[in-house]
Amino acid sequence: MSRSVQAGTHLAAALASMAPLAMAALGFALALPAPARAATAAPTAVVPAELALGSDVLPVSRRKSFLIPNRSTDKVLVFAPYSVDDFRTSWTASRSRSSRHGTNESQEAESKRSFSFALQGGAAAVLADCDERAYATGEGRTREALAAVPDHDLHCRLHVPVGGAFELSVSNGQGELTGTGGDSFVVTALERSSRWQDPAASGLLLRTSSGAPLAAVDFARKGRVVLRRNLESSRPELLAAAAAALLLADLVRW
Repeated sequence: MSRSVQAGTHLAAALASMAPLAMAALGFALALPAPARAATAAPTAVVPAELALGSDVLPVSRRKSFLIPNRSTDKVLVFAPYSVDDFRTSWTASRSRSSRHGTNESQEAESKRSFSFALQGGAAAVLADCDERAYATGEGRTREALAAVPDHDLHCRLHVPVGGAFELSVSNGQGELTGTGGDSFVVTALERSSRWQDPAASGLLLRTSSGAPLAAVDFARKGRVVLRRNLESSRPELLAAAAAALLLADLVRW
């Protein structure tokens, strides 16, 4: 077995705790293997009581898993009344490498992709352009399973017809959603059970800068979105678009 194939095999085993990366057809170059679906046994996110009361629960009723890169696809994700249309994803660019020092071996793998979509179902469509990156390293004794240290980043530009442009940035379960007009929201894990931070992760929460919860994303099973009722104009569409981006960011299993 060549060293490059052997390195890819070791890294795949080292990253077994992470779901496969999208576009596994690229073979060993991906090292972090094919897109994941939420496990049926995944725990349901614990939504704060102040959000659970007076909110709409929107279960994901449809999600397409087979997508052709660079081709527009409608109804990729549906949580009524919202639907992700005109979804386009790039090919996944990946790299991996390994090095050995005596009996110790270190390996790393990285994959990147971009995707865009239009969220329909609100007063006006929200357009989103996103960049996603998954990275993992592992180090240990040669021929032993390596303990992988994963890293997952998502950055999106959201264009709301009424409300202006917003940027969503999330890294390993923590981040923010900020607008050019000064609006700001905080993204945090739900009781340390975020799909971004923990293999048993289950959700992310969006709060105002003062701490009031406005929306939650539950990744268990097919997924669901929780949105507070009676939000200001354009806020429901904005938060729903952010939730859709988080649900679609699946380079690694949540």
